[in-house]
Amino acid sequence: IRMKLPPSLPPVTADAEALKQAMVNLLRNALEADPGKPVSLSARPLRSGWVEIRVTDFGPGIPPEMHELVFESGFTTRRGGSGMGLSITRDVVQSHGGRISLQSAEGGPTIFTVRLPAAPMGIARPPSAFRFAMH
Repeated sequence: IRMKLPPSLPPVTADAEALKQAMVNLLRNALEADPGKPVSLSARPLRSGWVEIRVTDFGPGIPPEMHELVFESGFTTRRGGSGMGLSITRDVVQSHGGRISLQSAEGGPTIFTVRLPAAPMGIARPPSAFRFAMH
């Protein structure tokens, strides 16, 4: 996994374990998309007061007609997959006031973008769930 995480990333207010599981789900899917191909994880602060996290894989891609379906409970394209990972990830992100989106086409790459609200200024800086999840 290629990581690009700036040291100045603002914290987010979140349930660390839930957000960690959401990130693990995204990374696991990316790694399984095409084993041996690179996966990247990046994060950056946005001027609008959000933190953007991207997981990118260079697997076969996801056709546009499946973009909404991948977030539905029980939907899977993998043998032996439960179809729960992306549904849980979406629910976790939304429960934290965030958004998740997908950019992909057949042939790849596939990019999942998570946007979470940054913690308000002046809040004590305990480790954010994102930082906690990545260590």
